Amino acid sequence: MPSSAIPTPSNLTQYLQTLLAFPRPFLRGELESVDKNLPSLVSVLRPVGAGECWHKHEANDGKTETV
Repeated sequence: MPSSAIPTPSNLTQYLQTLLAFPRPFLRGELESVDKNLPSLVSVLRPVGAGECWHKHEANDGKTETV
């Protein structure tokens, strides 16, 4: 990371505000502000389980399985 990209105390507040602006519409449920088609896409994906948490972990036998 270039040294100019590392926040300093003088610009830390601005850096954090800019950083938090990206996830804010998702956290607030304002999907249309990200993309006008996003709410309809999400409404199609949710009923088929796209909102479920999928992750891989190692089973007791050392093999990876999807949960």
